[in-house]
Amino acid sequence: MYFIIVSVFLFTAYCSIAQEVDPKELRCLVCRKTVDELQSKFNNIDSSKTVEVGQYRLDADGNTLHKKVPLAKSEIYISETLDEVCAAFDNYAKATYKNSGNLVLIDLQNPFNDKSPKMDQVNFIQDGDLNKSLKFLCEDIVNDYEETFIKVFREDTSNAHNDICTNAARYCEEDLFYGLEDASDSIIDTDKLDDIDRTEL
Repeated sequence: MYFIIVSVFLFTAYCSIAQEVDPKELRCLVCRKTVDELQSKFNNIDSSKTVEVGQYRLDADGNTLHKKVPLAKSEIYISETLDEVCAAFDNYAKATYKNSGNLVLIDLQNPFNDKSPKMDQVNFIQDGDLNKSLKFLCEDIVNDYEETFIKVFREDTSNAHNDICTNAARYCEEDLFYGLEDASDSIIDTDKLDDIDRTEL
């Protein structure tokens, strides 16, 4: 109950007038945030947990070969997590930085965490659908690129944002840096600032 009251207060206190949002930029941020949510879920899995997976190969005795893989790298587990991940967007809202107008997604369930912008730095965007479009966008992205998500998360997630959202889906611009800072110029040296992400809120 307390969370609901705080969220409503924050949303109404800092709400801006309704405004147009660039659909491509919004898809980019939702895609990147989906990657963040998945990474968070997989990082919380006990690394000692494994599952046995079969292969389409037989040993000398005609038995199907099996091997154990980390649970977080299991195709079935990744697929199941993809089915659930978009529910996280029920807690998100769109906002813009007051100084630059840069779009940002804010997790209302954790509005005071260290990675979120300060509330006096942003204006929330009034949304007729109460930000339900964020969840729908996530579901569209997951449905369209499920195989890409699975492939990336089974293999190497070190560059998952670019592999999925920039290279495969082409929602994000390769030259743009989607950072936390309130900067009017979003073209920044990404090699130096890889660890900061505007969607990691």
